[in-house]
Amino acid sequence: MYLGGIVRHARTQNTTKLEEKSEYALALLFVPVVCHYCLLHIPSEDLKERKPHRYLVVIPEIKDFEDASERRWRLQQLETKQLHVSSLGEAGLLYYSLDNIPPEGDYYQACQVWLYEKINQASRQRTLMSIEEIKIDKNTLITYQQVQKYFQPNYQKIKPKQIFINVNLVRSLITDNLVKGIHWWSNFWEPLVIEDSKGYLFNQLFDNREGFLIMAENSEEDKQYLIFIKVIQQAMKGNFAKMYAKAESGKDPPIKKKVERLRAELNYCYDELSFKEYLSDFLVRGGLNKYFNEHQEDISLLIKKSSWQELRIWSLLAIASYKPKEKPTNMDDSSFPNNQKVEEVNYESEEE
Repeated sequence: MYLGGIVRHARTQNTTKLEEKSEYALALLFVPVVCHYCLLHIPSEDLKERKPHRYLVVIPEIKDFEDASERRWRLQQLETKQLHVSSLGEAGLLYYSLDNIPPEGDYYQACQVWLYEKINQASRQRTLMSIEEIKIDKNTLITYQQVQKYFQPNYQKIKPKQIFINVNLVRSLITDNLVKGIHWWSNFWEPLVIEDSKGYLFNQLFDNREGFLIMAENSEEDKQYLIFIKVIQQAMKGNFAKMYAKAESGKDPPIKKKVERLRAELNYCYDELSFKEYLSDFLVRGGLNKYFNEHQEDISLLIKKSSWQELRIWSLLAIASYKPKEKPTNMDDSSFPNNQKVEEVNYESEEE
């Protein structure tokens, strides 16, 4: 166990020993009763590179020991693949994810999440690197339970002596917002564009497109953005139709480059004026847009009352989640850059 409850922990050849009073070690007996382990994945890392496990330990605030032990028992229902997360915040929310939320009355929980990882790759010991306090209210947990329901789960593939875990990084990005107390889709821009140089998160947006639409549909506050997404995607359809028409017979148009270009053009928007100029030009290039014509007043009002940063995020979600209803007969799914499986993360079992 790596809970830091023992001051001195020494290794002798292939065995380890504790150098501390025995009564101090008794506290560790309570760990399996209430605490919970997860494995942390770092989105910015090379997904094909083998790496040592990073462990997260969730230590809950105990109000009732019996309730805490029952919650820990319920967590045993989770599959192994569900214990892989890409943020400390999701580890905390995952711990309470099976709670039944009372329809009336308050709900509040708190926990700490401790991160352990290796400093020396040759070492068998891990060091406490970070501690994050997580506070969870009723709305936060309800939203996270919806995220678990509507967004893609982790995927596990077992091979001889290897286990591959496909981690939904987008889900953890949302949970980071939830534990910060901000709206679930807020603060998407920096991690999805500025920090996502290899496109791992951007590519996963396509696989999670249904989750975004359902979450927006279920929210009175976010429902207004659905027609905005349709307007953007109708303009994309017009642009791609021109590319198909110009493509030589038997050759596929450069859809991937076009999507990357649209993403880059959004990145050039640095203020309200530059974004509105981009949006106007983008819609004009898309040609006749039935959704804009049918909802022109609603779209104009949305653009007027919403911040340009919010609309830029929803434009990015629309671009990443676009999927043509019909494709030319000489095209297959591999022709579209975002229609791909979630990247495989190699978390091979360590010999420790």
